[in-house]
Amino acid sequence: MPSMHRPISLHSSPTTAPSPPFPATCLYTDQLKQLHKYVCGELDKANSQSAEQFDKHRLPSPQFQPGDRVWLSADNIRSLCPTKKLDYRCLRPFSISEVIASHAYCLQLPPSMKIHNVFHVDCLDPMSPIQSQIGDPLFYLVCWVGYGPDHNSWEPASNLTHASNMIAEFHTANPTHPSLPHC
Repeated sequence: MPSMHRPISLHSSPTTAPSPPFPATCLYTDQLKQLHKYVCGELDKANSQSAEQFDKHRLPSPQFQPGDRVWLSADNIRSLCPTKKLDYRCLRPFSISEVIASHAYCLQLPPSMKIHNVFHVDCLDPMSPIQSQIGDPLFYLVCWVGYGPDHNSWEPASNLTHASNMIAEFHTANPTHPSLPHC
């Protein structure tokens, strides 16, 4: 059956030289090139003005270094909590192990989390220096004189300033237990 299409040759075939364009065509293409150049310039100017207006009220993203501690937003992390409103908003402070890019950081996550450890800077909140200095308050089990073991209570160290001798004796007998820096 004969083909209705011409055979295509991959080799260049001799063609005639293109005819010179008309002067009106050259003038029209020059005007289009000038118009295109003008429109591109105006678009660049509009983009820069728009970016400048947007950046007026925008805060720069925080920059973190390896070793910094940050809070991880729990928005996109699945948890076992039945409702989102009762769930934690941020997960405990994690250390940054590596800077991947200007807006991406690698965190030291426990293996039990089973999620990828690289996060965008929008998912991280810096841990304030005050938060890093505040540890868990130190509590002591107090056995009250004249009362039975049912009345024993855990008291914060700040309530036991009058019992500094007993606290010092406790830490001498138990040097591995946590203590306040001044004890």
